[in-house]
Amino acid sequence: MRFQPTVSRKTARSRLWKTTDRHLCCRRRQERLVPRTWPPYSATIKTRRDAERELEEARSRLLERIASEMNRLNFYVAKGKDLPFVRSVEGRIRQASSTLASHLRRCLERGLHQRWRRVVYHCLRAFASLDAAADAEELFRRAVIAPLVAQALAAGAGGKGGAAAAAAAAGQYQENTPLSPKSPSSPTSSSSSSSSSAATASGDLLQEVYERIRQAVSEVCGFVLDIVAAADAGLHVFQFLAASVLKEVSLALHRSHAAAFSPGRPAQFLLNYKASLDFLAFLEGFCTSREALASFRSHPCYTDFLKGWNLAVYYASRFREIAGLLDDALVPPAASSAAAAARVAVQRAVAPGVGLALQASVVLWEALQRCWHPAVFIPCIADKFLRLTLQLLARFSKWVTAGVAARRAGTAADSPGGEWGLAATPEDLALGVA
Repeated sequence: MRFQPTVSRKTARSRLWKTTDRHLCCRRRQERLVPRTWPPYSATIKTRRDAERELEEARSRLLERIASEMNRLNFYVAKGKDLPFVRSVEGRIRQASSTLASHLRRCLERGLHQRWRRVVYHCLRAFASLDAAADAEELFRRAVIAPLVAQALAAGAGGKGGAAAAAAAAGQYQENTPLSPKSPSSPTSSSSSSSSSAATASGDLLQEVYERIRQAVSEVCGFVLDIVAAADAGLHVFQFLAASVLKEVSLALHRSHAAAFSPGRPAQFLLNYKASLDFLAFLEGFCTSREALASFRSHPCYTDFLKGWNLAVYYASRFREIAGLLDDALVPPAASSAAAAARVAVQRAVAPGVGLALQASVVLWEALQRCWHPAVFIPCIADKFLRLTLQLLARFSKWVTAGVAARRAGTAADSPGGEWGLAATPEDLALGVA
């Protein structure tokens, strides 16, 4: 048997390193010959965004679990609030609640800006489990709705200072607080039409502003409303339409277009009021059930928005306008004597096609028509316009009765306003009574 010389460990290690270096050199030569292909930049960005989205989804799920445990902890604390041990850890519990609130708000705000549905869904569930729906609604209003409304208003004003207005409207949201469960219109039709055209040309009309807000709400807020309206989401406690969208729109309009809510200019006031009702109908279109619609209409922000339109003052202005139109026809203030007043009151009608004989009857018909004209009438105060109609008829009936009584008595001493009956011809009197 041939003797095999032994190899020392040093020699074996040296041979191993040489073999390894030889393989590495060959591999490096091959890598230099084959060009390296890098992934495209768009794929890298997409991968990075996907990684950020997955990280936020994991964080939102974790926050939802922590919120559930915090809700359970608050229940136990409420049950044992008189125990010494519970009192000793109340400070730590408040600090943990504040930290959870800060992380939840940051996560929800980023999910809203990036339009990450799963992140928003888990964060909203966390807010719901903590009974802090109002905090989520306020965050959504400040972080999303306020900049959109500010941009819409800035676009209507010519686009000056749009970014600054949006930043000012958005404001600073506190993240370290704990979660907590002029003259009335003229009575003549020509002056009324000129007033309407002047109101249309005014910068206080809200129709275009509402249109821009509609587009912004449809594009940006639709996915959040879809998440809340899902049947199996369990998020019906949130009222983003009323507490976020409608509240911010109302506040912004009262700041920038306060004159639009003034009933001193009835024509412009009515146009803005009807535009506001159309905007409310647009928001109601997002309600997917009768319960959601009833909840939206019963929300305090909804009722406060409607209370901002002073319909009582508007009706008073219209009452003076329409009632004064008839009073001027029956008892003209410019008449210097009772006889002149009577001649003006019983003058023949000059409006063709009306079918009435006396000018006073024509004025009465115009006043009745104006009560129910679309440019004057408001359905929600129909009872007041009906009462005005009956008052006009009663006023005209009293005028006719006073004239007939004065004619029979031969004097108007006992029949105030019946002077026209003394100066009227028999034919005029017959037409007035008829």
